[in-house]
Amino acid sequence: MNKNRLFYLGMLLLLSVAIMAFTQATNLFEHTDQAMAGLATEPGHTIGDDVGKGASADKFELFVSDANNFDKGPWKILRYDSDGINPRVFTEEQLGWPQDIVVLEEEAIVLISNLTTGKINRHKLSDGAYLGEFANVPGAPTRTKFGPDGLLYILQWQGNGKVQRFRRDGTFVDEFTDLGVNQSIGLDWDADGNLYVSSFGNKHIRKFDRNGKDMGLFVSTDMAGPTDIAFTKAGELLVNDWKAGLVLRFSKEGTLLGQFSSGVSQAEGLTTLPNGNILIGNGAGSNIKEYDPTGGFVRDLVPKKAGGLSQPNAVTVRVIPK
Repeated sequence: MNKNRLFYLGMLLLLSVAIMAFTQATNLFEHTDQAMAGLATEPGHTIGDDVGKGASADKFELFVSDANNFDKGPWKILRYDSDGINPRVFTEEQLGWPQDIVVLEEEAIVLISNLTTGKINRHKLSDGAYLGEFANVPGAPTRTKFGPDGLLYILQWQGNGKVQRFRRDGTFVDEFTDLGVNQSIGLDWDADGNLYVSSFGNKHIRKFDRNGKDMGLFVSTDMAGPTDIAFTKAGELLVNDWKAGLVLRFSKEGTLLGQFSSGVSQAEGLTTLPNGNILIGNGAGSNIKEYDPTGGFVRDLVPKKAGGLSQPNAVTVRVIPK
C-alpha cells in the first residue's frame, strides 16, 4: 500500500507541474499578442512604425473626401471597408469643397473641414447625419490634425494664414503661430514637437517651434505645389507634390533625398495604415494607392472610381475599437 501511495503521489506531483507550465506559457503568448496589437494604436504612431511586422490584426475602415469638380462640386465623403470594398456615401450634407476628416472616437463624431463655407462640420459617426457646426474659420479651413498637446490644429487657406487651435468641444483657444502661411494645406510635427506647415502657392514648407514661433523656411526649393506632409519614424519628411505628380522625401535638415513615389498624379491625402503601409490619394486616377514604408507599390487599395470616387483629396484611417 505504501508503494502504491507513493506512486500515485508522484504522478499527481508531475501532473501539477505540467499544468503550471502550460498556464505560464499561455499567459506569455497572450501578453505577446497584446503587446504587438498595441504597437499600431499607441499615441504618437508615425509612418513606418510597424515596418517588417506584416499585416496588423487591427480592424479599420477608411473615410475619403471627394473634391469632385473642386470648388463646384457636388462633393461627398465616402466610407470603405479595410480592403477598399463596400463603398458607401457617408455624407453629402452641408459640404463646401471638403478638405479633411478627423474622427473623434469617444464622442462618436466625425469632423469635416470645408474650404468654401469656412466651417468645420460635426457628423454622427454611425450614419453621417449632420449635427451642426464645430467651429467657424473665416480664413477657409484646410487640414486639421490633433497636436502633441491634445488640441486640434486647423490650417487656413487665406486670411492671415495663422494656424488656429481648438479644444475637442469646438472652443477656440488661440492663433498658435506668430506668422501666417498663405495657402497652407499640410502640417505635421517632428520628434522634438516642432510644427511644419506647407504652402501650396508659395511652394515651401515653414517651420515653427513648440511655442509657435517662426523658425524660417525648412524647404524652399524642389517643390511645385506641396499639399500633405508627414514625418516617418526615421525622421524623414514625406511631401505630396500635387503639381509635380510626385511624393518627395526630405531629410531632417530639409535636404531633398529623392522620390518616395512617382506613380501618382495630383497627390492629395496622406496617412498610414495600422501595419505601417502608406496611403496616398491619387486625384487624377480617382483612387487611393497603398505603398510599403520604402515606397514600394503594393496595390490600389481603393480602386478607380469605387463608390463613385472622382477626386480624392483627403483620406483618414479609423481603427475600430475592440
